[in-house]
Amino acid sequence: SIRSAKLNNIDYLSLLNPADGSLFVVKNDGQKITSSLVGIGVSNSEFSQSARFISFSQNNNLRTIDIEFIERFSKPVNSIVSIHWFTNYQLLVYKLDGPYIVDYDGENLIKLPPNISDGATSSINYISDTKVILFLSAGKINYYSLQPKGSLINF
Repeated sequence: SIRSAKLNNIDYLSLLNPADGSLFVVKNDGQKITSSLVGIGVSNSEFSQSARFISFSQNNNLRTIDIEFIERFSKPVNSIVSIHWFTNYQLLVYKLDGPYIVDYDGENLIKLPPNISDGATSSINYISDTKVILFLSAGKINYYSLQPKGSLINF
């Protein structure tokens, strides 16, 4: 799995080896190329839209690295199937029991309906610009909008 991002005119590349889950991040600032082993046993690596953050799952934890301010965050979140950046500061995390919205630092893990049984086949898609999430679950299409109405966010 290879992902790329650009932050402050610096190119970043993440390389995830599916054999052992080793995650490397390569930095090219135009003068030199450096690489760093982030960890092993990693899955689901993803850069944020702004490229400021890279998030991944490791040892039943959701981990995020703030590339700009060199900070690391980690929160216990198990059963992660996939990670997608929904906004610049929020992730859409798909777990075995369904979708969740969570902040970049792992705080405010909020379950979205519906609950997914282990045997159900489902897929997820989202549109960041309009904050719309679409699910296919048990043959039904579910639509959720996270656009604020008044002062509340309605699901």
